Amino acid sequence: MPRPSLKAERTKTILDAVETCVVEYGVHGTTLEKIAEVAALRRSLLRHNIGNRDAIFEMFLDRFFERSDNEVQAMLSCLPDQNRIPPLLDLLFDDYQTTHQLALVALSLTLGAVSDANIRERLRAWNLQFIERMSDELQRSYPTAPKKDVDTIAAGLVGIYFNAESLAPLGALQSIRQSSKEAARKLIQTLAGHAP
Repeated sequence: MPRPSLKAERTKTILDAVETCVVEYGVHGTTLEKIAEVAALRRSLLRHNIGNRDAIFEMFLDRFFERSDNEVQAMLSCLPDQNRIPPLLDLLFDDYQTTHQLALVALSLTLGAVSDANIRERLRAWNLQFIERMSDELQRSYPTAPKKDVDTIAAGLVGIYFNAESLAPLGALQSIRQSSKEAARKLIQTLAGHAP
């Protein structure tokens, strides 16, 4: 297998450094100087390999949303053909599934979205897409349920999930994760009359 190019390796190093900086310093505190320091590269190499801060940050956002999308795809693809909701809840709420770094990045991006329209729009689309995917899963399991009800339950499910994920970096909160999972299960049970 051929060795990755130096540019590809440096790009990955730079984007990993951006991720570290976003978590540690927030979106607005992630400067070229801090990225270069964390990446252990000269600032000129940042510009040479990717570009200015805006270009670097845009590439970082692309990678974050792509990784997140891939994780959701992988999660949904491993669900069984029938009785998909219990394993879906396991995947969403069991602690072994938590990727603390991605949760921290998402939190930092959410805070940065307050004053950054690009991040705000991209996060809004990302959240709506995730809710839509959860709605599709619920509709598949409860095919006769009204779409409006399914969409409402999906939004509630995602809200419970994001709240539990936002607390994950604090650690040792298994009881909250399990209570969140039970709350999500009870919310979904309101659709029980529409199961096939």
